[in-house]
Amino acid sequence: MSTKELKIEVPKGYEIGIEKSDLRAGKVYLIKTQQVDQQEFDEFFRCLLNGASKLVFYDDSCTVSVLPTSHFMLYDSYGDWLFDVRTGKNARFWYSCYKVLPLLEKKFGVSTLQLSHLMIPMMEELFGLKGVTPDTYFP
Repeated sequence: MSTKELKIEVPKGYEIGIEKSDLRAGKVYLIKTQQVDQQEFDEFFRCLLNGASKLVFYDDSCTVSVLPTSHFMLYDSYGDWLFDVRTGKNARFWYSCYKVLPLLEKKFGVSTLQLSHLMIPMMEELFGLKGVTPDTYFP
């Protein structure tokens, strides 16, 4: 498999978006960026996390654990899944494309890529997830 170097000059106010499923097809998107205050986002994101009414820990085989572990999920008061957080080995941060993503898109009016960039500082601060890219998940 050969690779080609692609150079794109990105106009001011835009960023490049590449969806994972599109890498094989070679699709690249220009996304208009919007300015979102990081502090405002952080406050809203904390409210989402604090609004979760149920915290469930899971062991390495994804079985519910009565003891705290490095893998946990947050659910809302209706029992709907919101976040999946795994620290340590195989660290990840997933959030619901049905519950969380629409709230963030409506509040901030930005792309999923921009939301990921906004989430990273909070993930590092709250969960110690350095080098982890947040991702939506379809449960």
